[in-house]
Amino acid sequence: MHRGTTEFVCDQCGNRFMDVDLEFMATSLSVPRQCPQCGSWHTMPSGILSMLRKSSYRRIWKSMDNQSEHEK
Repeated sequence: MHRGTTEFVCDQCGNRFMDVDLEFMATSLSVPRQCPQCGSWHTMPSGILSMLRKSSYRRIWKSMDNQSEHEK
């Protein structure tokens, strides 16, 4: 579900950027967006609530990385 736009932060380079906020698999989490600065998908919404959910995002990033490696 499209929830508007939000500020994302990249876990790789620290870049902050605005992008579309999409619901991740019917949860309160947001789909990671690609960082326009370094190209990483290891991103999450900025803010204290997201920092509390960083372990959840690490699992999402690991799953995305594994899927990407499998597709090569």
